Amino acid sequence: MSEARTRAGETIHDGLITHPEGCPKAAEDCWPLSRVASPGFESYMCCGETHPEGRSVPTDIFRLCIGSIHETGVDLTVDLDERDAIDTASVLLAGLSSNANLLAMEEET
Repeated sequence: MSEARTRAGETIHDGLITHPEGCPKAAEDCWPLSRVASPGFESYMCCGETHPEGRSVPTDIFRLCIGSIHETGVDLTVDLDERDAIDTASVLLAGLSSNANLLAMEEET
């Protein structure tokens, strides 16, 4: 289990009510729906809807992009159908819940 990483500086949370404009990767084959990013996009996580004509799998309507130039760096792009997106969110939430439970148990000892 690892400790939570602290963030230096501000974080942009856009797309929660309105859709964010532009793409940190400058992709033109999807529309951004929601994003969390550092102000200069040194790190970001973005979810978008892929353009229908560009989908290699017709049901893969969501795109998840994760990027970071920090330390080891990350450049991940994956297209998902609705079920894959739900399963991805479910796995992440279960991992967060499990980690929170482990931290709580450690605090009790």
